[in-house]
Amino acid sequence: MFSILLHLFLLLLAWCPSAFGHLQAICSSGMNVSNVQTMVIEITGTLSNNSYLQLSCVLKLAKPGSFLSMKTKRNDNEKGFLQLSLYQQGESSLLGHVDVSEPTSVWNTISICPTGFTNNQNTGEKLLSVVGKGIGLSFTVQITEGASEIALDQPRTVNVQGDEVPCGHLLATCSSGMTVSNVQSGVIEITGSLSINNYLQLSCVLKLGKPGNFLRMKTKRNDKKKGFLHISLYHQGESSLLGYVEVSEPTPVWNTISICPTVLTNNKTTEGRLLSVVGKGIGLSFTVQIAEGASEIALDQPLTVDVQGDEVSMFQFIPPKGISDKQLDITATSESKVAAYLKVSQNCKEVDLQEDLESIDYKKESLRLSFARKGRITLSRVSIPPLTDSVSGWFIGIGLKNLSGDVKLSESKNVTLKLTRSFDYNYATPICVLFFVSFLVGILVSIFAYFLFEESLTKVKVGKGKPGDDNVELKISCCDLWEVIIDHWFSFGPKTYSYLTGIVGAVLMVGAFQFVFANWDTMIQEGDRDNCYYNDFCYRVANHDIPFNLMISNLTYIVHGLILIVWVLILETK
Repeated sequence: MFSILLHLFLLLLAWCPSAFGHLQAICSSGMNVSNVQTMVIEITGTLSNNSYLQLSCVLKLAKPGSFLSMKTKRNDNEKGFLQLSLYQQGESSLLGHVDVSEPTSVWNTISICPTGFTNNQNTGEKLLSVVGKGIGLSFTVQITEGASEIALDQPRTVNVQGDEVPCGHLLATCSSGMTVSNVQSGVIEITGSLSINNYLQLSCVLKLGKPGNFLRMKTKRNDKKKGFLHISLYHQGESSLLGYVEVSEPTPVWNTISICPTVLTNNKTTEGRLLSVVGKGIGLSFTVQIAEGASEIALDQPLTVDVQGDEVSMFQFIPPKGISDKQLDITATSESKVAAYLKVSQNCKEVDLQEDLESIDYKKESLRLSFARKGRITLSRVSIPPLTDSVSGWFIGIGLKNLSGDVKLSESKNVTLKLTRSFDYNYATPICVLFFVSFLVGILVSIFAYFLFEESLTKVKVGKGKPGDDNVELKISCCDLWEVIIDHWFSFGPKTYSYLTGIVGAVLMVGAFQFVFANWDTMIQEGDRDNCYYNDFCYRVANHDIPFNLMISNLTYIVHGLILIVWVLILETK
């Protein structure tokens, strides 16, 4: 009896492995399924005729909502069309697709990330669709179920292989006549050509790795034919135009536009974009490169970037809550002496391209500073633009300084960028320390000088010839001091040293103030930090965007000067 039950149990295992958590596939004729390893199946197939043919497999996941990785490659050198797509079983929603029309043995990999829909317990089945045309086209698909799970206090070791791509990368699903390839992480390239001489529209649906990401779109022509070609980017399901490029002229030069995040693009439900290509002219060939996401940078976490030629390295900073309580120092350092620009703005269009990085906007939306070895821009609650808690993000651009056009495309500069919080706008302690220390030290120095020169400056000989009365000490009062000020400063009496010193100082101060104020106002209007030669590494503000700490650092000289004036006035009065 026991042996019969054991045989029945083994038969159950062989007949229904999915009951115990295995990935399973049931495919149509022309496709073979095999198990490569646990949770990995391999599907191979060949097209048997030269007409359009569709093959399909139903995949049953061991765990609904699991992560899936799909790798595809061609096993032949034939010409034809072959496209593999993965859908929710019983639904029209596309999870991912791969175009393997080119006969290459290199694996093409896409990842299907879990979502709120795929996590539904009723959606454990997927439909793999293979559509192709071309007799003898052979292909292999490997499907892996499940990202490895990790538990608390249980370390895991993983070997990262080759060009495996994680969840959350940029995907594109395009219409016939367009080919999609991955250039690098976060960058896809779409190529296509017009097949007829009438107006034709091609389109791609882009799925962003992260909704609300910054996008950069570069387009160029690959031919020298005449015609019309217009490439636009929209919100999927919306009529709002995000950007467009006119590439009717047959030039191989890249045309670049940037799509900045907005309130709408940051919406979690608008992660899809629609790329529309409208043109007229048979044989018109084009290439579109779309890069997703400016690199994000966090507080106190330095990032190193290699700035190349006329390219701009852009970073996005999402400020945490309470960021305006202190100043924000944006510091760029480098070992290279090549001149570069550091620019900060709330608008990514001010920092994304070389010409934007070097331009002056006069809209008070950005701050720019040129540097070689090191440079710093300080954002504060009084800077223009100001640092506030309401700003959703800042964009930081770094590019080589090329106003004269002498920078070669081969030149580069290795720059380290770091963001730190510094001063909390509290000047009470430094002002009190500076004042009282300066006052006490100034009094001590003046008293020492007074007694040192007392013999020659505070005693006079009256010459009456009486024994013991050769020197008589003169006593003065506050009224005597005031009388000297009125008589020698504001009346027609002889002008003393203290008066002349005050006149010369006032004249120099007025000229210096005019020069400094004019340059400061120009800097504020233009946002060009090169107009004022501030020590940006020691920049602390108060009620205006000026280095107030540099002003109060002169408090020592002011206190000592006032003390010196008083002592000189006493000596002049005597």
